[in-house]
Amino acid sequence: MRSAREAAQPCGSQEMRLRLALDGAGIGVWAWDIATGELDWNAACYRHFGVPVDEKITHDRLLALLEPGDRMRLAVAWRQAVISRDRFQVDCRRTWPDGSRHWIQAVGRIEFDAASQPVQVNGITRDVTRQKQAELDNRALTAGLEARIQDRTAALA
Repeated sequence: MRSAREAAQPCGSQEMRLRLALDGAGIGVWAWDIATGELDWNAACYRHFGVPVDEKITHDRLLALLEPGDRMRLAVAWRQAVISRDRFQVDCRRTWPDGSRHWIQAVGRIEFDAASQPVQVNGITRDVTRQKQAELDNRALTAGLEARIQDRTAALA
């Protein structure tokens, strides 16, 4: 028999509803076992990185997928998260096999054992390519307008 609290909740497990929400939002969920280097990704993570779902993903393989400068930024973000014991967030670039460039945002939190050693990192990914492209377009537009204003001001002077 269901309790009054359970009866007030909609049918279906909380986990199923969470999975539906994550899938609908296109959010990837991952876990990194630091000792083994293995990553556990859901299907959205594979889509974000343009990797076949049957490919085994390890920490080293993930790093190889990223552009070199982003590998360093990710390492710094992880180090800071270990020190601060807070979450990290970093945007990384990935060029897919078809040559298209994608921006992936990773947010994660590190789990520690009883000896305060990091043992696992859990997080999410989002494809933020459209947002990054909009930022670049806005910067180009702003720069173009500023140049026109300077030219017009110089012409009037």
